[in-house]
Amino acid sequence: MCQLAGELCQGFHVHPLHTSRYLREVVTPSIQRGLTQGDRDRKAIELSSSIFVIPTVDPKQVERHESEIRQQIAFYASTPQYRPVFEIEGWGETAQQLGRLAASGRWNDMPLLISDAMLDDFALRGTWAELPARVLEKYHGLLDRVSYYFPVVPGENEDGWRTTVAGFKAQAVR
Repeated sequence: MCQLAGELCQGFHVHPLHTSRYLREVVTPSIQRGLTQGDRDRKAIELSSSIFVIPTVDPKQVERHESEIRQQIAFYASTPQYRPVFEIEGWGETAQQLGRLAASGRWNDMPLLISDAMLDDFALRGTWAELPARVLEKYHGLLDRVSYYFPVVPGENEDGWRTTVAGFKAQAVR
């Protein structure tokens, strides 16, 4: 699918279940093969993705976001189509275990298999002010556009959102 997108599309949305390594070693080369086949330049396609972030200002919210993101990662990883992301990182057995737990309806047990190291590879942590620089550092050359992926409650963290938008604007000026 990535190769076909590189050959024919103006944009491609990368699934949120990804690591930097998976983007570098699987997605980007596949997009490039398609671009080459279609005699196109990298500027011809925009790569975007929702990314897992954990704002670290409020400890109660950190715990809630970590729990929700672990649950989401576990859910995605239980599906065979997403196993390659886990396999490239050496977590293939965990993905298989997650699949077995899902098949037996043990949804609450699944997030327990998502280690802190896995969470750190799939999600970025930082204050609202720190997140823009961390996003740009992690995804420079890999993605052209990102959006934060976690439950957004209208009116919650308005100051945080303003801070992170200001952080991205400040980074763009540099």
